[in-house]
Amino acid sequence: MSNQKNSVFSTLSSVAIKDKVERKGNIDYLSWAYAWSLLKQHYPTAQRVVYEDPVTGWNYFSDGRTAWVKVGVIVEEQEHIDYLPIMDFRNQAIPVDRVNQFEVNKAIQRSTAKAIAMHGLAQVQYHPCKSMIPLDKIFSKYFAPAYVQQRKNRV
Repeated sequence: MSNQKNSVFSTLSSVAIKDKVERKGNIDYLSWAYAWSLLKQHYPTAQRVVYEDPVTGWNYFSDGRTAWVKVGVIVEEQEHIDYLPIMDFRNQAIPVDRVNQFEVNKAIQRSTAKAIAMHGLAQVQYHPCKSMIPLDKIFSKYFAPAYVQQRKNRV
């Protein structure tokens, strides 16, 4: 028997999220609150960093036309950073002159969930092929049948 510790990615990518996935319009997602809760259950010392623009001190950045947030999640000394545009309800970037703190906060929370996903949690939710090819076809082509069944039960 091995005492080798699983990697963060291996541990988080094996967490069952099927019952936590929500749907808004035609988009399936794992809420930032569930993502954060699941992360902290496995890694209680995990931290989030919301970066501020060093010039303005604001919790978002701008190029003068649009704006975005920068969020990092640190797990066991490894930080993954996500950048996300500040968007409206149609997922379209908001012009900088119409940015408000409500939309900034939503972008920070979404970016948090994406940064957590970079550590492995809910990877399937954010995989770009998810909407193009059914996952069971991807897995069955490249992995053993037992692994495919295991993935189906988790997702």
